[in-house]
Amino acid sequence: MQSQNLSIGFAVLLAIFAVTTLLTATPASAQTEKVLFNFATPWQPLAGVIFDAAGNLYGTTYQGGSDANCILQFGCGVVFELSPTGEGGWEGKILHTFSFNGTDGVSPNAGLTLDHAGNLYGTTSQGGV
Repeated sequence: MQSQNLSIGFAVLLAIFAVTTLLTATPASAQTEKVLFNFATPWQPLAGVIFDAAGNLYGTTYQGGSDANCILQFGCGVVFELSPTGEGGWEGKILHTFSFNGTDGVSPNAGLTLDHAGNLYGTTSQGGV
């Protein structure tokens, strides 16, 4: 009988703790968004970005770039880097423009991977050998 009373007492204590936690919980603060960089239309950054140790962001766009073989398709995509300027802004740089030349892939639609040496790896949805 004493074991049953302990179980009931524990259940009541747990219920009181749960109600107290719900009544005193701090509501989550509203999240804000900030535009870091505006891509030219229709570049389409479809995948997520990754950070390196220095705080730079890396990613891909499905279209965009200036390769002449891809102009009719709005570009074959790029690998980009966004670096903080130190004044709250970001500076964008194109690291690779994909080219429909028979050996390069085109239209990346997945993110990148960064190895320990700082090399970037990724995939494209079309092209390449």
